[in-house]
Amino acid sequence: MKLTRRDLLRFGLGASALAFAPIKLFAEGVVPKSIPIAVQLYSIRNIAGKDLPKTFETVASMGYTGVELAGTYGKSAQDLKKLLDDAGLKCVSTHIGMNSFEGDSLAKTVEYYKILGTKYLTIPGMNVEKTVDAWKKRAEWFNQKSELCQKDGMFIGYHNHQWEFKDHLFDGITGWEILFKNTDNPVTHQIDVGHCAGAGFDPVKYIQKFPGRTRHLHMKENGGNGIIGKGSVDWPAVIKACAEVGGTEWFIVENEHNFDKFDGIRDCYVNLAKFRDEA
Repeated sequence: MKLTRRDLLRFGLGASALAFAPIKLFAEGVVPKSIPIAVQLYSIRNIAGKDLPKTFETVASMGYTGVELAGTYGKSAQDLKKLLDDAGLKCVSTHIGMNSFEGDSLAKTVEYYKILGTKYLTIPGMNVEKTVDAWKKRAEWFNQKSELCQKDGMFIGYHNHQWEFKDHLFDGITGWEILFKNTDNPVTHQIDVGHCAGAGFDPVKYIQKFPGRTRHLHMKENGGNGIIGKGSVDWPAVIKACAEVGGTEWFIVENEHNFDKFDGIRDCYVNLAKFRDEA
């Protein structure tokens, strides 16, 4: 049987994807404590917007080794890269709108994040009509943009809120599941653990359902004032799934309970690191 390029991508064997090692396109077990921890800067957006150098310095002092952006703070890629380098941080991922991948914007997006050394470009949300066909059309959009981004060693992904699970159900199948069943392997499964659990679904199930594709995810608590370990999430089970089948390269902490203080992300780091190291 002759395999097409699309078939190869489905199985994670596209030449362009494999060219950018060490990206994990396969379900491959890792030691949990080898997975580093980043923070989504949206968690402290009011602080970051006022003093970015101090923010990076403080985040690094907590033990974080990476960040996920939610905006560029009006900085050029070169200036932002210098600030990150000075603090010893990596820009792991960014949350960026779908319009950044359309027309002439795509080349500008790729150029900017290539300078930062950012591998993952993540859509933080989108509008989808409540039909199976609408989800399949979105999947095709992701496949098309994914192929383009891979040419520069970057990978597009999608991040959920609760509605992709509880509001878009089709004979028991979630919109989230339809999206990832119909996207190629390189399209990254950035599941938000807290939102998934808050919608009444088990995040572990989805990490296991799409092996090797949860290359980074939002480690967000459900309840407990957003402090990891204080709510309902079964963190040992999540970490185990990430390490055994997720192909996970980064844990990304997000806490949305106080955008003006570092306390939340500090407590989240301490507790997550403990769970991770004891796994």
